Amino acid sequence: MELGLISTVKKFQGEVVAGSKRERDIVSEIKGELEDQKVECRETPVKVISFMDKGSYISGIKGFSVLPYSPTKSGRGKLRSEIELVNLINPLEANYYYYRAVERGKEMVFFCGDKYLRKFTIGYGFPFSSSYSPLPIPAIYVKEQECNKLPEQVEFSINTSLVESYGYNVEAVMPGKEEEFVLIGANHDHWFTGTHNNSLGSAVLLVLARLLGETKYTTRIVSFTAKESGSMGFSSFPLLYGSSQYVKNLKLSGKIDKLISAIIWEGVFSNPNLSCSYSLEKAFSFPLSHLTPYSDDFPFLLEGIPTCLLSSHSPLANSDGDNEGIFNENMMREYFTEFLNGVKKIIQGIVKPDYSVYTKEILRITYHPPLRNIAVKIDDLEKAGERAVLRQIFSKLFSVYTNGKWVGKVGLLPDIFLSLEFLEGNYSGEVYLKNGIPMPFNALSRNPEIRDLVKKSVEYFLYERAEDYVEEINEVISKHILKLS
Repeated sequence: MELGLISTVKKFQGEVVAGSKRERDIVSEIKGELEDQKVECRETPVKVISFMDKGSYISGIKGFSVLPYSPTKSGRGKLRSEIELVNLINPLEANYYYYRAVERGKEMVFFCGDKYLRKFTIGYGFPFSSSYSPLPIPAIYVKEQECNKLPEQVEFSINTSLVESYGYNVEAVMPGKEEEFVLIGANHDHWFTGTHNNSLGSAVLLVLARLLGETKYTTRIVSFTAKESGSMGFSSFPLLYGSSQYVKNLKLSGKIDKLISAIIWEGVFSNPNLSCSYSLEKAFSFPLSHLTPYSDDFPFLLEGIPTCLLSSHSPLANSDGDNEGIFNENMMREYFTEFLNGVKKIIQGIVKPDYSVYTKEILRITYHPPLRNIAVKIDDLEKAGERAVLRQIFSKLFSVYTNGKWVGKVGLLPDIFLSLEFLEGNYSGEVYLKNGIPMPFNALSRNPEIRDLVKKSVEYFLYERAEDYVEEINEVISKHILKLS
């Protein structure tokens, strides 16, 4: 089957920043292609902060990127004593080191990495909190070989712009036999060339729209803005803004309880893994991985919506190494075909979310006894088809561990429960490895200071807040159990 993936991918390559003119062009391309397929299509504006490096200078080096949302600043400073120099092993640790540099009164932060140039959005605030503050000092990512060229006295002129603009979520609606719907999504904003992460995701949505055919459930194909940057208000967790706004609008419209599941394609390189909730992985044959708060499935998961994410744990993600030269069309065609087959099983209702099995699996690895009693009641609700109630319960259940504000710091659902090993004194780096891939919690926990903060946060949310949530959940369950009887 000729899919035309590579020719479609080429249309979306090149850096796409939320709120930029380039994004406006990409949105028009996506919408135009969908409308050519006679699909009902609409775009929804999302107010964003659009970031741009307008031409920055750092003495002695060329291979660097100014990280969003760094402010404009010029001056000079001594390396290490006035300018922080961090050997960054994992980008997930960047926010912590940035916060520490500000507290130490540094003029700027250099993150020294590997051979690739990278970009990611810095969030400023106390680690594991939900705070909103502009970045006070610039943050710069420097290639490994360039770090050795930094002079002891660094002159710099960082010239950036931060403007309020609009990004766009693009949505195509393909009616099925039933009004309930399945969402297939991918983000269209990306750094550098972004061949796999996530030009390929945009291409997948368009090709998939051509091939779905007649379905049981309605299908909504959504291309999200502002996954990588764009979050209004300078949140300390500045990702997933476009999908978060989509979920917010879905709740306001009263249609969220019509959503069967959300399936996301993001950053698929070689050897992709599948992260699913509610036993939806049965529709696919990809290797399984853990859920994380760093992709567009997460805002749906927080609302108790069954989700699946196909992605790769690639060191090339968000780097200048993600280019057309490494694209293997035959391999991607194989992944796409398997993805399409799994999507069809869910849209046709062949594979359905399994709330009771998923609940029991989550609660099996928790140490909080009052939560265990909930699993039995879930069975009754699922048999009665009370999906809206189940969604509310799961949203509250997840809130026990994320509190809604804890997103992106340690909130690895449901793998956050593994952090309870930490409280039991059983912490080991090996505990947090799956399929040979280090989990973010493991990466963060290498640092003793961060580990202490993690421990305090886990203790607070699990043992001081959990009782309140358990009471709320049981109240919702009891009310609907009585109604059913």
